[in-house]
Amino acid sequence: MIRWYAVYTQPHAETKALEYILRQGYSAYLPRYRAQISHARRRQTVLRPLFPRYLFAGIDRAAMPWRPILSTFGVTDIVRAGDEPVPVPPRWAHRDLPRAAPPRLVAVAAQRAGPSCGLPGQAGPTEPRSNIT
Repeated sequence: MIRWYAVYTQPHAETKALEYILRQGYSAYLPRYRAQISHARRRQTVLRPLFPRYLFAGIDRAAMPWRPILSTFGVTDIVRAGDEPVPVPPRWAHRDLPRAAPPRLVAVAAQRAGPSCGLPGQAGPTEPRSNIT
């Protein structure tokens, strides 16, 4: 059974860590939001991590070792209690996000399931310009 674990990354290396964790065959999820930035009189939309320096890895501990994640580019550590990684609580990692997500997250849930599944709220129509991806 795949359980989700929080992975602590190097500063501004969440996307790089996500890419390399996926290459190793693990499931991974990086919740992001759209932000408007302005620089030199230009406005630009960028994707920023919802939880800076954290992403989530889905690991089946019976079939996959978790320690290779520690040597992945961009990864600093996995959230642990002592020597063992601590899984994300099941109510946060529930796979039925479309049924229990706030309306702004429903479009994301249709694309991905991840540790933010099961957030309190009601499913409903999404806003056309949702800023969560």
